[in-house]
Amino acid sequence: MMVSDVLRPTLLLVLAATFVACSRSEPAPDASGSGADGPAMQSAAATTAEPEPGPAPEETGKRPFRPERIYYDLTAYEWYAQGQPLMADGRGYMPSDVPRTLPDTPLEKAGEYQGVDYYVEEGAEPPYPVVYVPVFEGYWLPFAPVGARPDAGG
Repeated sequence: MMVSDVLRPTLLLVLAATFVACSRSEPAPDASGSGADGPAMQSAAATTAEPEPGPAPEETGKRPFRPERIYYDLTAYEWYAQGQPLMADGRGYMPSDVPRTLPDTPLEKAGEYQGVDYYVEEGAEPPYPVVYVPVFEGYWLPFAPVGARPDAGG
């Protein structure tokens, strides 16, 4: 028996296991049906991180804020796919963390940038310390001003 006779089946098993593991980690399909007119997802820097869990709406006693659109695939937007900042009131904002829940933070729509709505904490005035984009049902991707510390987003 040659070494290659042992390595070949082992290599095939490793490749098969990798394929199965990778195929199970694909993102869920766009449940909103927004398709080509506005899909969105978490930032490229956060693609390997899981969203932070938060309390269920029943636990907070508050009804969750529901944005008009959810962006399951932000890479569908050229500015995001090219690593350019979201522009709000003349300032650039880049993804600063993983998507998070904001159960106790009232938000309001502050504007739209090249097809993507962005939100801020209710009553916030420019310059915003952070802007949020809804990327999953109940999850928001924080964007901090360009040049700000990565953890400076709420």
